[in-house]
Amino acid sequence: MGINRWEKTPLKTLCSKIGDGLHGTPKYVEDTDYFFINGNNLEGGTICINSKIKKVSEIDYEKNNKGLNEKSLLISLNGTIGNISKYNNEKVMLGKSVGYINFTQQPDFYYFQLKTSKIQNHFISELTGSTIKNLSLKTLRNTKLSIPSLPEQQKIADFLTAVDKRIELLEKKKTLLKT
Repeated sequence: MGINRWEKTPLKTLCSKIGDGLHGTPKYVEDTDYFFINGNNLEGGTICINSKIKKVSEIDYEKNNKGLNEKSLLISLNGTIGNISKYNNEKVMLGKSVGYINFTQQPDFYYFQLKTSKIQNHFISELTGSTIKNLSLKTLRNTKLSIPSLPEQQKIADFLTAVDKRIELLEKKKTLLKT
């Protein structure tokens, strides 16, 4: 049996598109289901939506549609750097501090890999800006990931997803016990 090698691959070759959100301020409205999010809304692998988040019209939402889908991950690009979240069909319009990565395959393995200290440290080493640090789209696109075969990716992602769910349950249990 030969050794399975993990191939080093630039992120841009694993995606149909990598980009960021609106570089301006949209017109905010009240009576709508479309939220305008920034990098600080990405927490714990999800998009945190609450009553304080500003909303935009459906027209602005559609005009700024980034083609997000079940294969999309979001990443915070400035201020808080490197928070990764899975996109789950939330009605969100992205601000400039949110990057998106539209993968060509299921993103679960990449989600966990982008959260590793090796990749996060790489992001930090590549930041630009003096007062507010920024992770550039160029850095994101050129970040090299070590990629195993597709079946191995699936096994790793399934295992890590199960571990994440178990941790989440234990944290909920801890909170309930405290109360």
